[in-house]
Amino acid sequence: MTQLKNLKGVDIIFLSSTDHNELKPNHGLFQMFEFFRDNLSMKSIFVSTLHSIYENKEDVFDISSLGGTTQLAAHVNFSLRNTHLSEWRTYFEPGSRGEAKYNKMVSKLLIENLPEHKLIIVADKVEVEFMILEKLIRHFNSKFMIISAVNNTWTGFCSYPKEYNCDKFANGGCDANCPAIIGNKKYDSNYVNKNYLLTQWFIKRNFDSIYLNVGCSFSLNEANQSILFKDVKKCVIPLKNVQEPDSFEQLWDLKCSNRLGISESILKDSSIEFDHVLMWSAYSATQSRKGMNFFIESLTMLKNMMPEEQFKRILIVVCAKKDKKTYDVLQSLEAPILWLFLDREAYTSMMSACDIYCSTTISDAGPRTTYESAAMGTPIVSFDNCNASDFLNDQNGALVPTYDCEQFALELHRLLSLNEEDKKKMSYNLYDTYRKLMDTKALADKWENFFKTTEVFERDV
Repeated sequence: MTQLKNLKGVDIIFLSSTDHNELKPNHGLFQMFEFFRDNLSMKSIFVSTLHSIYENKEDVFDISSLGGTTQLAAHVNFSLRNTHLSEWRTYFEPGSRGEAKYNKMVSKLLIENLPEHKLIIVADKVEVEFMILEKLIRHFNSKFMIISAVNNTWTGFCSYPKEYNCDKFANGGCDANCPAIIGNKKYDSNYVNKNYLLTQWFIKRNFDSIYLNVGCSFSLNEANQSILFKDVKKCVIPLKNVQEPDSFEQLWDLKCSNRLGISESILKDSSIEFDHVLMWSAYSATQSRKGMNFFIESLTMLKNMMPEEQFKRILIVVCAKKDKKTYDVLQSLEAPILWLFLDREAYTSMMSACDIYCSTTISDAGPRTTYESAAMGTPIVSFDNCNASDFLNDQNGALVPTYDCEQFALELHRLLSLNEEDKKKMSYNLYDTYRKLMDTKALADKWENFFKTTEVFERDV
């Protein structure tokens, strides 16, 4: 690791277990690193503690081997250490100083192998155990930032408190009665309380060195409610992880081409005929926070608003892992269903070919899917939370009160009733909104200004 240790002029270390997501190039923190590297004046590097597929030994490094027979992530990551390696549940006896000694040893290992730097950025507060992290930032006199790119991080345990209808993070604090772990044998009852108290301890001791970036106003509101993070210095700068076409003309040609290609392939291989395409997506349709049940309820209401034959000509596309129970319920609506689990390229093509993207997500740090839809100019009907609350309106889609399935159905009906000229105009409005929201120079300027005004580097950048 000599090459890494001897790097000069490093401002920021992006630190994560991996630089990829299931061997795919859609890891939010790595994309943020690339944005910083390519557009900001600070020198950034990316360091992985578990596994890397982009290591180049110039600005991307894999230090997992420092962990010896076990990858380093299992020693520094709070979650991996406490829940995935059984020996960690029995290694330290209550009241012993074994854990403190171990943290000191691992801290020394990192200090000896990381270069001088000004700021460490992670995407999840469990990436580096706080007792280790404190020793790092105090040794290097550096700062620490959490970028909420994937997980909301301001609770004592869960990433999505709204999913559990829980407000402990804002009222009283997270404890052993956390609804996210009830019935979950993976965690013992003390895990949440320990995580909460450890986070509280770290923030109090290092308050002036901690920063939090949230990608949208919805997340900012939640973070400002958090007992742990309400007073931590924050910025609201979205993560640009989806690139839009260079012009609307290019986008519209692409949409028409993809729509024709998908139509021909479906009509060729089946008896399905359709006039409109609605799309819903998630990694899993059974994730409660993604709201498939609300999507089904909205479709049921939409069916009652339209002549039966019109509704039967709406193709419903679901991109998720197949779930037979959900599929059967959707089929009972008697509209054509296309259920797929696509790679990124095929997913983007399908997204651009659709008339409307439906987001019933209840809680998320993104979601990425609404940005993908906006970049492709596919109008969105979404609940009024998450990132959609910052860019959706009735000129480029619809923002619906969360849980209001009747209003969701009414907005679907409104968009489906538009003539071709108005559909194209709405598509342009969404593309233009996204392009302005994600303007590279504007985002870079926001970051430069935040670092300068908060004196993260204690110098002009």
